[in-house]
Amino acid sequence: SGILISQSDASFNMNVYIGDNTLIGGSADVSGTFISRSDASLNGNVYIGKNVLINSTADISGILISRSDASLNGNVYIGKNAFIHGTTDISGILVSRSDASINGNVYIGKDAMIYGRLDVSEDASLSGNISVNKDGTFVKDVYI
Repeated sequence: SGILISQSDASFNMNVYIGDNTLIGGSADVSGTFISRSDASLNGNVYIGKNVLINSTADISGILISRSDASLNGNVYIGKNAFIHGTTDISGILVSRSDASINGNVYIGKDAMIYGRLDVSEDASLSGNISVNKDGTFVKDVYI
């Protein structure tokens, strides 16, 4: 129930129980497992030499930067814009629930089905047959 002061090294070869706050003015070296049974506040940078496993939600208030590959093996929700620089490979179905703007060439390897109007503002080149199931209207000359 008194004060223990050590002017040099102190070794405790069994369990140590501290009933109140612990203040460490220098480095703390934990060579075993560190377990926090409540919140832990780290008010500086954290350097982790191996894997990080998070078994619940990770809330990042700043920017998340991955300097290598990133694998997301579940659903991804993006609340605002997504900027992708480079190639995007989609092996499933691409669904746009609103307008889609493509400001470059589009290459389609198989059939394309359009269930609304198709407006082409410049020339169109077709290298195959044309099948029209209803009437066709041509505003200018037709050359055969």
